[in-house]
Amino acid sequence: MKKEKRVWVRILSILLIVLFLGFIFIAGMTHYSISSSFNRGDYPDYQVVNYRYEHYRSQYPREEFTFSSGKNRLQGFLYGDKDADRLLIFSHGLGSGHECYMNEIIYMVDAGYRVFAYDGTGSGMSEGKGTVGLLQSALDLDAAFDYIHSSDALKDLPVYLLGHSWGGFAVAEALGHHENIVAAVSLAGYAYPTDLLIDQSSQMMGQDLSGMSFFFNLSQLLSFGPKNYMRNAVDSINSTDTPILLVHGNQDEMISLDKISIIAYQGKLTNPNVQTLIITAEGQNDHNSILNPAEAVSHLATLNEDFTAKMNTIQDIPKEEREARAIEFRKELVEKADLPLVNQVNQALFSQILKFFDEASH
Repeated sequence: MKKEKRVWVRILSILLIVLFLGFIFIAGMTHYSISSSFNRGDYPDYQVVNYRYEHYRSQYPREEFTFSSGKNRLQGFLYGDKDADRLLIFSHGLGSGHECYMNEIIYMVDAGYRVFAYDGTGSGMSEGKGTVGLLQSALDLDAAFDYIHSSDALKDLPVYLLGHSWGGFAVAEALGHHENIVAAVSLAGYAYPTDLLIDQSSQMMGQDLSGMSFFFNLSQLLSFGPKNYMRNAVDSINSTDTPILLVHGNQDEMISLDKISIIAYQGKLTNPNVQTLIITAEGQNDHNSILNPAEAVSHLATLNEDFTAKMNTIQDIPKEEREARAIEFRKELVEKADLPLVNQVNQALFSQILKFFDEASH
């Protein structure tokens, strides 16, 4: 009897060890897969149709500075009149830097705002081996606020927030953590980083991974620590009555309106000053096109179709030659592009943003 009991104890011990090792393996693989997917977001080293700062340099000087976010130094810039009485902090999307939004930044400068813009961790001109994860934009915005509060020239200015995607999450999540915020506009922002990770991973794997939410949350804990890993836009918005405008395209395939967006949780938002704007205009209603006028979206679609058609004709040639030809095709695309049209902002949207900020100011 004792011998049989010892056998069962041994079997149970082996099963527990196997289960524990399996748990460690799944947790490790999940964390590795997530963390390794957030590479650097560098500016392209080839010509693009979007204006960068060089296009505006002669008319819009900027002030450069750096500040720390964790162990990395971030590159920041101040645009606009030093005597402007409103400070706009702009937070960019994942996989790019703030210069990919120069048209929007200059629009706000022309509207009378001093614009504080920066490249996030692992992005553009800032340090970082990678962008770390979907929560990093919130930590970078925290660091931007720390810099502003330490600046005699900026610390007393009323602050307005504007961000897109990665930055759209950051500006919404910032409401519960910082003072002097008059209003915020979140463009195509997500509510919960873990939900977006699960959604995009499920699409990539072709199966529903929502049952693995524990492992996704564990990965967030390992990346961002116990104080930060559960931070989300919904709780932050509800912790204040600061006005926020949530803007989203109804055909956004990257951050779905009805599932992942902040607007998807509208029924749980208790902040009385939440406003929403759902863009439904065909061609202007996906993740990035909400920023552009309809004519520019149509023109870009034509250019991209032409580029894709050309690339399809060279798929069988050696890789190095194919890459060289791709550079030529991109150059041709830029030469054909109506650059003044492509670099217009969505006037209808940004007029509403200015109106929203003005109303919040009063």
